[in-house]
Amino acid sequence: MYGLETMIYSIIYTACDSLLIDKMHEQNICSTTFIFCKKNPKRVNDYIKNELKRDFTYWDAKGGFDDSRTYIIYTALTKYELINLERYLKKYDDHMFMIKSMGVGIKGEFEKKF
Repeated sequence: MYGLETMIYSIIYTACDSLLIDKMHEQNICSTTFIFCKKNPKRVNDYIKNELKRDFTYWDAKGGFDDSRTYIIYTALTKYELINLERYLKKYDDHMFMIKSMGVGIKGEFEKKF
């Protein structure tokens, strides 16, 4: 109806608009994560601190199933940072697991990154 040129510009505009809105909205979705690992958590802690530039809390625990030593790491991340952390954890330890809560409200000095 408006010609090929208008159609191409409309497609480009719609794609860019969708990507920008998705990036801004998804980046603001926050999550909290518990990571349970058997190995020493130093590498995971270093990754969270140095690569993701986030803080964390960790403590020693004892596994209920077999009384083995377990480490628990707790951190708050954005959705994209959580995806990067999951990729890293797959490389580091196959027996590690995490519990994550999406869409949580975080108040305080939690820096939102765009």
